[in-house]
Amino acid sequence: MDEDIEIAADVRKDRGKLLVEARIENNSNEPIEGIKMCVRYDSSDFSARGGDCIRMGHVLPGGAQTHKIGRAHV
Repeated sequence: MDEDIEIAADVRKDRGKLLVEARIENNSNEPIEGIKMCVRYDSSDFSARGGDCIRMGHVLPGGAQTHKIGRAHV
């Protein structure tokens, strides 16, 4: 089933903030459940706003989810 799941991530700086965006596409015939996206970083480089992890829940067959995590001033 791994070949039926596409995961893409993008990290960029926007107006002094670090943005991490992840997209998961489910091209399989079964739902993907219990998805959690976490960001690991060196806290000496920048401070966190909000949680380090987002529970993405599930992605049904043929569906996709995109989530962003923002970090304060880099």
